[in-house]
Amino acid sequence: MVMIMLINYFVTAFLRYNNSFLLQKRSEEAKIAPGMWYGVGGHIESNEFQTPNVAILREIYEETGLDSNVIDSINLKYVALNYEDSIYINYIYFGSIKTNKVIANDEGDLTFVEIEEIKLKKFHPLISACLEHGINDNSNAIYTAILDVNGNTKFVEIRGEIDER
Repeated sequence: MVMIMLINYFVTAFLRYNNSFLLQKRSEEAKIAPGMWYGVGGHIESNEFQTPNVAILREIYEETGLDSNVIDSINLKYVALNYEDSIYINYIYFGSIKTNKVIANDEGDLTFVEIEEIKLKKFHPLISACLEHGINDNSNAIYTAILDVNGNTKFVEIRGEIDER
């Protein structure tokens, strides 16, 4: 018997303005992660599979009204993998923005949350681990983040060349 699994591709951005991050509390009626906090983002469209960097800019604009003119930086930090009822691949970006003026959307409530208050919010465990790691990791490294069956997140640095040490 052949089992067909679904793979869901997402993009998420954690956008920093001064000492806070723009976060979104998802609606209690949301199909995915109801009532939890996330960055800005959503599904990758079928024509964006090869270009998640295009998808993240589209999602940022759709959910916040912020365009590339007010984005100081946006960099891929994690390719997060999670297996629940299907496989989830989330390209997680960290960036900074020049303004705290955003447009409300129907996905959830957008709020700038001070860094020290972030740990008080309820996130999906994989998102929580990536956000905490990303806030504390000042390198330019890109990681694969994997949530194991025990609920622990493992970070593996992605390298484009062989380390000959």
